[in-house]
Amino acid sequence: LIDILKQWGARPFIAPSGHSFIKKAMAEHKALLAGELSCHFFFHDRYFGYDDGIYAALRTFELIHETKQSLDELLTLIPHKVSSPEFRIACASDEVKSTIVDHVKQGLASRTDLELITIDGVRAHTNYGWGLVRASNTQPVICLRFESDTIDGLKRIKSEFYELLSPHFDKQFLKEKSIENASQIIKRLRRIKEIGLKYPRHIDKKELLEAFQELGFSYPPHN
Repeated sequence: LIDILKQWGARPFIAPSGHSFIKKAMAEHKALLAGELSCHFFFHDRYFGYDDGIYAALRTFELIHETKQSLDELLTLIPHKVSSPEFRIACASDEVKSTIVDHVKQGLASRTDLELITIDGVRAHTNYGWGLVRASNTQPVICLRFESDTIDGLKRIKSEFYELLSPHFDKQFLKEKSIENASQIIKRLRRIKEIGLKYPRHIDKKELLEAFQELGFSYPPHN
């Protein structure tokens, strides 16, 4: 998303997660649009600068009407990425979650082959993908996200973060988190099939094969 916004001449910036932080950042940067992974979109263009699901849907309908393109056609503008859902791992206390995030940050700080963004936790950008670990604002939990252009890149960045987390969590537990990720992909596809929607372009067959392999199943499945 950052890459395509730059191509369109926009000036993207990253703010900490959370409504209050996003609204504050929008005011400081005079931003017209903001969003977060939870699908909250904030409009300050022809609107009041807060998130509104109904208004976001209406702006989507307006875009479809004015461009005379379907939503599927509009989505082809967005580069394909292989990404994980958000992993949430419970910690013993708020102090422990902060210690874990600091440990990952220190482990990445000495590397010269990546760019670190430390606005909210630590986000490491490499030429094969990015990974993020941050402390939840409301719970003794750390949150992780990973994204890459390829499955191999996603596995690599995920593995590097897991290695830094291994002093705090059992490696088998982290492996189970990956299996949980694979299960979510499969459940999502089964739900899409149930309601009769098209196969989503953001999940390709290689990614689905990887998900089944992690679960130890054959592909294609029988159901």
